[in-house]
Amino acid sequence: MPDAVRAFVGNFKGPQGERGPQGIQGPTGPQGIQGPAGPSSADGIDTVDTSGILVSAGESTDLQKLIDVIADNVMTKLLAKTDIVQVESTATNKVPSSAYLKQVVDAQNSNLGNISADLNTVIGDINPLKSNYVSHINVNVLNKVNLVLWDANTADTPFKAGNTVYGNGFCITYSSGVEQWLCQLAMAVGDSHLFTRHQREGVWSGWTTIGSPSS
Repeated sequence: MPDAVRAFVGNFKGPQGERGPQGIQGPTGPQGIQGPAGPSSADGIDTVDTSGILVSAGESTDLQKLIDVIADNVMTKLLAKTDIVQVESTATNKVPSSAYLKQVVDAQNSNLGNISADLNTVIGDINPLKSNYVSHINVNVLNKVNLVLWDANTADTPFKAGNTVYGNGFCITYSSGVEQWLCQLAMAVGDSHLFTRHQREGVWSGWTTIGSPSS
């Protein structure tokens, strides 16, 4: 074959063969050199003061300076020790200590206890005033002026004794502190008379009718 023909035919490429297997991984390369050390403080680092603490809101400022101002406000201006008081104060820049608050709460609790005791005393004083009917007209409390209501079923009343034909009324009883000595004043509904009696050394007198006849 002439050389010219051979050269022309040699310019044609045959079909691509299949890819061969992957080679093994090569050795790890050497470690890179250490980078420079970072800053030891926030000094020189720019940040944005979003709240306007150090500069106008939204402006850039030094981060360390901003931290210093915030720390100073918290430690000395937000709540100084001199602003914590141990006594009552109406100043708007003072706050009570926890010890003072406990003292106030304890005092209030004590006052409430005294009020409760006073109310019990009042209740004891009012108890002799009975707004419902009693079964016996001699229901009373010693050393008190007692007021009770009576009806036709109540024992020892002016109605039961025959002094009045009306079966409802009230009775005031007083005891001097000795149960053997009492006095009573009663009235009946519908009757203008007063009815009195007394107890001397444990013995009751009869009912006495005082006043003009009933109309």
